[in-house]
Amino acid sequence: MHYANYSEQIAHKFGVLLEKWPLPAFSAPGSINSLTNIRILFNAFDGDITHFRALSDAEWVAWSR
Repeated sequence: MHYANYSEQIAHKFGVLLEKWPLPAFSAPGSINSLTNIRILFNAFDGDITHFRALSDAEWVAWSR
């Protein structure tokens, strides 16, 4: 997945947002070198706090302006 250009490469192109990222910086999970941060990220996805969401057509049009 494109983490460095997520907004342009994934969100804008496919209309998919990643909501409620729990860490201060958005980056590839493989680049996170703190066990505490890995656990935070895992628990956020596992508990459905952080998730991917497809935008509706109307949201996509409004978001991409």
